[in-house]
Amino acid sequence: MKNKVGLFHLVCIGLAGIIGSGWLFASMYAAQTAGTGAFLAWIIGALLMLAVASCLSELASLYPRRGLLASICSYSHNKDFAFIIAIANWFGTLCVIPSEAVATVRYLNWDTWAVIPLILVYAILNSWGVKLFTKFNTWITIFKFIVPTLTVIALLWHGVKMSHFHGAELLNIHHVMMAVIAGGVIYGFNGCQMIVNFTSEAKNPQRNIPAALFTSLGISVLLYLLLQFAYIGTANIAINYRDPFIQLALTLGLGWLVLFLQVDAAVSPSGTGFMYMSSCTRMLTAMSREGQMPQELGVKSERYNMSHRSLIVNFIISVGLFLVFKTWKNLVIVVSSFHIISYLAAPLALGRLRLTMPKTERAFRLPLQWVICPFLFFVLSYLFTTASFHTDIYVAIICVFFLAVYIVLNYRKPQEIIHAISRASFLPIWLVLFALCAKLHLNAWYILAFSLVMYFIGVGSETTLTSLDKPSGDTFNIED
Repeated sequence: MKNKVGLFHLVCIGLAGIIGSGWLFASMYAAQTAGTGAFLAWIIGALLMLAVASCLSELASLYPRRGLLASICSYSHNKDFAFIIAIANWFGTLCVIPSEAVATVRYLNWDTWAVIPLILVYAILNSWGVKLFTKFNTWITIFKFIVPTLTVIALLWHGVKMSHFHGAELLNIHHVMMAVIAGGVIYGFNGCQMIVNFTSEAKNPQRNIPAALFTSLGISVLLYLLLQFAYIGTANIAINYRDPFIQLALTLGLGWLVLFLQVDAAVSPSGTGFMYMSSCTRMLTAMSREGQMPQELGVKSERYNMSHRSLIVNFIISVGLFLVFKTWKNLVIVVSSFHIISYLAAPLALGRLRLTMPKTERAFRLPLQWVICPFLFFVLSYLFTTASFHTDIYVAIICVFFLAVYIVLNYRKPQEIIHAISRASFLPIWLVLFALCAKLHLNAWYILAFSLVMYFIGVGSETTLTSLDKPSGDTFNIED
């Protein structure tokens, strides 16, 4: 296929997703939630994404396909089992698009309704396909990296107050874990998984996908830790700034930095919104290919190698999400909860495929998978409980609603419907179980026990695999 994406461009795709509006706001919200414990929140978030990225790297070496995270459980389990993960991944990613537009409007003091034409610009630019995307994205990514780096240097040069740091706050694990969700940490790091959605367009994906994931994650965690240090050391974290770093620069008399920040507010979130619009289109196309969405959404333009129908649907829903949630923080809370659900695909699919395809050659094999996957599943389950019970139930209702619509549209006979419900029941049970854990404020030991039981049920033991649907991954054409 023409217009293959190399390692450098893949790293740029990851950094473009990571360095978006998250760097403009997450330092403030993480500090407000956990104080000095925000540093630990960033480290936990980075380790979480490293584990998810490692799982995805092995999965991508097996199935270098478009929109992998949204569809991998279709290969390891079945499309009914995978539907909620696909919906959570797609819906959560869609929420990022209006949040990036809102960030630009907020930093530039534009009228709120400017968000809608800004989302339209993301869609129009994406309509020209991956070749334009990589050229456009590379220069934006370079600029997006320069501005936060300049911000760190300027704030550190101005001087930090060590009295703003309190070591005792590192021990408040509950607030630290809350910051991973509500502080925007997960939101900030999520962009690295966008690399996987370009697997089918990548040169040598078995090598370049893992390399791009680890490189982009390593660069971004260093940048976010430096930004957090600079912010806490120079700001009054009790103040809820409209545009944090601009207000901070004005307070410190750094007028030249304000100009750079205003330009970056137009470029950085918009570059991420542009990238996420492209990624969402690939997710929707992948779901259509797996029979989880109407087949019409999978029709691709031969010239641009993308589905314009999927692009239009994503634009319409993105505008609808903005009209419902309106603020950046509201969108981030919803995004993070959906991302937690979608990340479950990584340990579940990898654990299942290690059982069903143990001898299949892999270009990358995750070491200690038998420890990492169950532990990752536990951490994700625990993080889901740190969100409010109302948020968890709200997210669960959305997922189950889409699942019900999907089953009604795809199955007609009562026996088929019952069979589909049984195959898809794992994730609804998981949603309800851990929402109740949040409601009852159960401690980590209970959540660990429940999550381990659910993990091994989700993966399936070797003795039960014969009675379950065999994964169909080894029958797919990986070139898409």
